[in-house]
This record gives sequence, structure tokens and C-alpha cells, in this order.
Amino acid sequence: MKRFPWMTTAVLLLAASAPAAWAAPNDKSLSWVPATAPVVAHLNGLDALRSHVAAFLKNAVPGQGDALLAQYDSMMQNGVQGRKLRGLSKDGPIFFVVTDLPPNPDSFGLVAAVSDYAAFRDNILSDEEKKAIQTTDGYESTTFFGTPIYLVNKKTYVVFTPSKELAASYVKKGTGAEGAGGLETKLSKVQAAKFLASDAGYYVDMEAINKQFADQIKDFRNKFHDQLDQAAQAVGPEQKAQFEMAKKMFDPLFQAAEDAKAALATVEVHPDGVTLHMDVEPRSGTATADLFKGFTPQPFKDLGKLPAGNLAYGGVAFDPAMLKLVGDLMNGLANDPKFKDAAAAFEDWSKSGPTGQISAFSYPASGLSITQCAEPDKAVAAAVKALQSFGSGGAFSIAFKDKPEVKQDAEKYNSISFTSIHMVWDFDKMMAAQANGPQLPDAMKKQLIESLKKLIGEEMNAYIGVDGKTVVQVSAKDWTSAQKLLDGYYKGQDAVGADKGFSGARKQLPDQATVLVVLDAVQAAGDVMDFMKPIMQTLGVNLPPNYPAAVKGKPGYVGFAVTMRPESGGVDFVVTAEAVRQIYQGYVAPLMPAH
Repeated sequence: MKRFPWMTTAVLLLAASAPAAWAAPNDKSLSWVPATAPVVAHLNGLDALRSHVAAFLKNAVPGQGDALLAQYDSMMQNGVQGRKLRGLSKDGPIFFVVTDLPPNPDSFGLVAAVSDYAAFRDNILSDEEKKAIQTTDGYESTTFFGTPIYLVNKKTYVVFTPSKELAASYVKKGTGAEGAGGLETKLSKVQAAKFLASDAGYYVDMEAINKQFADQIKDFRNKFHDQLDQAAQAVGPEQKAQFEMAKKMFDPLFQAAEDAKAALATVEVHPDGVTLHMDVEPRSGTATADLFKGFTPQPFKDLGKLPAGNLAYGGVAFDPAMLKLVGDLMNGLANDPKFKDAAAAFEDWSKSGPTGQISAFSYPASGLSITQCAEPDKAVAAAVKALQSFGSGGAFSIAFKDKPEVKQDAEKYNSISFTSIHMVWDFDKMMAAQANGPQLPDAMKKQLIESLKKLIGEEMNAYIGVDGKTVVQVSAKDWTSAQKLLDGYYKGQDAVGADKGFSGARKQLPDQATVLVVLDAVQAAGDVMDFMKPIMQTLGVNLPPNYPAAVKGKPGYVGFAVTMRPESGGVDFVVTAEAVRQIYQGYVAPLMPAH
């Protein structure tokens, strides 16, 4: 283990130079990395780091990033234990390569673009290490913190590794050189471009991982199922079916990992936000590859037409593969009498031909959804059937005092005739459903019920109608409130697309996706605090006076997308600087000690 200090110091030095943003991809640089490397990390650029990170911190936590930037400046100026990072290309890639699994002290290497090889070598080595340099067979060797180290000067890039074999491979003609069949042969063009354009990236050869750790992965999967089974036994019957659903949800993820060819994770830092991207490409002919063929992402172009001021905005592409996945989950619940009608209602709804949906949602429970559907009348009947299936017994920890009250043609908006469904929550039954779970003190139960009433209201009205080939569903306190939501969509009154924060978050997500959510994180934090604060006070938690501080101004958004394509599946997360700024100022800063 004592051979690892060289690696720790090198990583710290390189961390001082990452992640810089939006360096142009170098089409040749992936050929510097051996195609056989099972794990590769990537950092992009040097000089852009300070300006891009400083710009983000200025927008996200004004005045709070100065100390971090000062540490960065000190690191760049003084290095680590006198070792400095010099001679690297200003906008060139840096790769951290793992050559063997499981890794050992000699299975690592740094491959970095350089503008001055001698400057890199002479600054990262100590005086004694420089004196000990020997040149043999086309590479230089010395020690680094007492560990043998080898350096290869490839003119445009340097190889820095404790592995003599790896160094020798770069000296050989055609190995480690441009066009010699490096990592670019293992990544698709889409993944390669994403990897190189990222500020920080991580590549994993999943075929190598599955081959090396097959037994451990299988054991983990079995233990995961066992833990879910044990958890299901510890809760009441109301939740057991949900644990069965959880197993069915996670099984495709395990299968995707087993079938994967390559996995990628990247981070991109912008002045207005940070984006995390992950994707996986399956091997052809596998179950996952066959599943992916059934997905077609959608642009959700009308998402911005939904009314502003809601907590969350979302889109779902209901292609055959998505309906099958959800249908399999619902079928798993059909064996439970309580969920049988709900599963049947979903089956009816899926047969009505839904193709896509956009929606907006807020608390207390209200929202608007627009669903494209081949047979919308059948979809409406199925939706009403699903609500009625909950009855007074409750399901999914939901309970109504009586069966939902349904009225045909109860309201009319323009030419749309709406069926109304009136529901009254039964909070006592919801609490009773937790009888086999952790027991709460009576005072806390009472406060929890009051918080739930404040969060979701005591009753809800839903209105479902047909507009051409779309199903329009609106939920609100009453019809007057529902009409305001409909006006916002149909008359274009105060549409969320006009909000620069919303459009900025949406632009950082994929143009087309299978599932997409844009959430007002500031409003969500407020809803959570409104719910939790009385409970915390019941528990005796002391909060500052008037906490939280009023959060004023425009919303702050975060975003999430799942994009399933025939060739790959990916997930994206976006956190905007505005969301960080408002949550920090309103919820974090008041809890920090005064200076």
C-alpha cells in the first residue's frame, strides 16, 4: 500500500486543474488511451478552471467561493509538497488510466497533453528524483515518493506511470500513438464526443467488469432482493405490494448492467449550472438491447405552454416499451386484491393508445396534464376507473373517507365536457396503515396529520375531459381554480416557457427524452420545510427565529431526464446556480454560525 503516495499526490495536483469547461474535443486524444483499459477518468483543460468555477460560484453562492478560489490559487502556485503542475497544455485532455482489474499499485497511469515535457517533468519531481533519472529503451525512469516511476515523452502528451510494461507499450511503434486503436475503438462516436467535451468524465468497460466480478455482482443482486423481502416483512400489508414493485423496478437495472458494453459518467460546469450525465450502451443481441429498440424519445415541445408558478413540470413518452415496463409492474400488483382493480384500469388505459404526456403539478395537490391518445374516451373511462379503484380502503398508503364521487358532464370549458371526481382524504386511515411500522407518539401523529393537511389539503377535485385526440385532466381545490389552470394553457396566460430560469434549465437537458422533469427546487424546499418545521418543533429541535428566511425572487430550477434510445440509455441531472443561490440564502446560511 505504501506505493500509492505517488498516485495521491498526482491526483491532487491534477484536481487543481479540473474541471475546466467546454474545451473542444480532440479527435485524436482518445487514441492515447489503451483500448484495453477497463477504467478511465478524464479531465479537460487548465486555465478555464478558475474563470468557469468562479463564475458558477459567483452566481450560486455570492461571496462564499472566495476561500475556495484562494485555495485553488495557492495550490496552483505552490503545488503539493513543493511539486508543481507545469508544462501541461492549456486546453488539453488529462486521462487517469487503470490498466488491470482488480487494480494494483502498478496498474495506474496518467496520460496528459503537454506543451513542454521538460517543464512537466522538472516541476512534478523533486531535486533528488531528477538527479536519479535514467533513460532506457525510449523512456525515462526514476522514483516518485520512493516508488519506481516511468515517463514517456510523446511530444504532444506525456505518460506518467509506475508500470514499466505500460511505459514500454507507448514506446513501441504504433502503440499509444494517434490512430493506433485506442479507446476510440471502444466508445461510440456519441460517447466519445461526450467524454472529451466534458469537464470531468469517467468511462468503465462493463464487459471487463462483468467478467471480473460476475460472482460478486450476482451475490449483490441476491442480497438486495433479500433485504427488500426482509423490509417487506417489517411493514404492514399496505406496503408489501410496493416492495414487490420495487424489485420489479430494479431488476431491469441489474439486467442493463449485466448486458452493458460501456458505461459513461460526465460532469459539465457552466456559469448558470452543473450537469451530470450518465449513459450505458448494451451489447447487441442482449435483452437490454432488445428492450431499448422499443423506445423513441420525444421533444415535449409544448411543455413551456403549461402555466407558470407550479412546483414541477414533466413529460413522458408512452411508447410500447414504456407501457410494457409499467404494465409489468402493475401486473405484479394484480395478485393483491387491493390493487387488482387498479392494475386492470391501467391495462384498459394502455390499450387506449397513449403516446405522450406533459403535465404540471403543485401542492396543495393541484395540476394539469395533457395526454395524446388514439382513443381518448377509453382513456378517460380508464382514468376514472383507476381513481374509483382506491375506494375507501386506500392503496399505496392513500386513503379516502368514501369512494370518490364521480359526476359525468359536470363542468364545461370551451367545447370540452369534463367528468368530475371528488375525493376526501382520510388521514386517520393513512396513519392506521402504518400500524406495523415504526410507532409514533400521539403528539407526533397529530402534528403529522396537520402537516399533511397543509401540504395536500383535506380534499381534492379532479376534472377529466377530451379535446380532440388529447385527454385533459386538471386537479384543483374547486372548478374556479381549475379554470385558471386551463386558461393558463389554452390562452397562453403566464406560460412557464417565458421564465428564463425554466428555459435555461430545459436547455441543459436533452432535446428529446423518454421522461423529463423540471422542478422548482426553491418551492420544493419551502413545501418540505412547511411540512417538517412543526414536526421538528414537536421533537424539540431548536431553529433560528423566523426560520427559514423568506426566499424571494424568481424560481430556481433543477432538472432530470431519462433518455432511452435503440442504441443507449442515459440519465441527466441539472442543478442551476439560481436554485443553489436561493436555497443557500434561505435555508443554509441562517443555520451557519455567525462570524
